[in-house]
Amino acid sequence: AAARYADLAAHHPDEDTRQRAAAVLDVLTPVAKSFPAEHGYESNALALQIHGGYGYSSEYPVEAWLRDQKLNSIHEGTTGIQGLDLLGRRVVAGQGAGLRALHAEIEADLARAPEDIAAAVRAALARTEALTMTLAQRGLAGDLAGMLGHSADYLELFSVLVVGWMHAKLAAAVEAREDAFADGLRRGARYWAATELTRVEALAARCESAEDSYLTMTDEAFG
Repeated sequence: AAARYADLAAHHPDEDTRQRAAAVLDVLTPVAKSFPAEHGYESNALALQIHGGYGYSSEYPVEAWLRDQKLNSIHEGTTGIQGLDLLGRRVVAGQGAGLRALHAEIEADLARAPEDIAAAVRAALARTEALTMTLAQRGLAGDLAGMLGHSADYLELFSVLVVGWMHAKLAAAVEAREDAFADGLRRGARYWAATELTRVEALAARCESAEDSYLTMTDEAFG
């Protein structure tokens, strides 16, 4: 999806379309860099786990994949930097132009998605937008720690929303099909709606809490 918006931003003949695509791409970029890097490592860890003790040996390739995958979350930014970039710059730039453009793209796809999946994504989108406004107001008031202290959690929340949108797009694309692959896409979308999009509320509450125990740690406190 990010590559498609990059192509639209660079090559579409209509100027307004290019600008909208560029705005969407701007807020998707930290997600495209960080989410696959972090959760790709998690996927490899689970792949290793199913082999038991054998998985930890070089008899199977998964131990090499696990080691190789870890590099992605380091060289892509890192993830902490991507969170600061997303919340501190991209979603608030142009008075939220990127977030508004993303909202329009998501809503256009949800109109074609199954109702239960669309409702879950729509609720997560509304919560994300409300949270973004709350955190942006803290930043404008000079409370940068209150705004950015949980930027990594914000990035995770935002990523969960975006991947939920991708699942909704996939489910919409196969709505008229009854084959096994289409059924799998619908089940995957419903699984994400039931188990991952529900995390948005908890992550949002954490961001709003401005809990700062780790931010106020001193060097001496580490012993």
